[in-house]
Amino acid sequence: MRRAGIATGVLLPGIGTAGLANPFRWVGMGGLWALWASMTVIGAVVLVITAAGKNGTGRLPPIGSFLLAMAAMAVVLLAGVAAVLDIADGDTEDTRVVDVSADGRLRLVVHDTSNVIDPVTALYVESSGGFFARRAFLGCVNHDSAGGTSVESARFGGADTVIVGEQRWTLTFDPDGVRAIDTLPPDVCTAQLYTG
Repeated sequence: MRRAGIATGVLLPGIGTAGLANPFRWVGMGGLWALWASMTVIGAVVLVITAAGKNGTGRLPPIGSFLLAMAAMAVVLLAGVAAVLDIADGDTEDTRVVDVSADGRLRLVVHDTSNVIDPVTALYVESSGGFFARRAFLGCVNHDSAGGTSVESARFGGADTVIVGEQRWTLTFDPDGVRAIDTLPPDVCTAQLYTG
């Protein structure tokens, strides 16, 4: 049981840290920071308890082993349920698709964080892969200071370009890595305004 405790104590923080860092920029992992943080903490606690053991002998009493196993299984179950609910939720009310690429692999997504004080809308290019979809930020528009410019009319201009607004800004991106090369000019929306 000690090996299982150590494995759990190493595996959970590893998964939790990877979820927090999100190195592959998977869309499905983005909103689950509380889950990833709890996995990291629970895994660290399991590792410390398992390593300390009872009276320095490295063995936990049966009830301790049972509780550790239940806690680990509960966290893994919660992670699975959260992932399924996040995938099933799909696009929320404030996020919508405005265009799809010719090959269907990419889509332009608008995220509206509009409120009374700072009505801001952001534009992303996103791969269509569900939980494992990647998203790249192309810029945002503050409706109060952008002079009527909108990202709602954004469309794909080619395999690696996006045309935005009446100004006809042409933004380029890497379609394979789903990374922005160009973004909207900062005078349309300062980065501090957008927190999505």
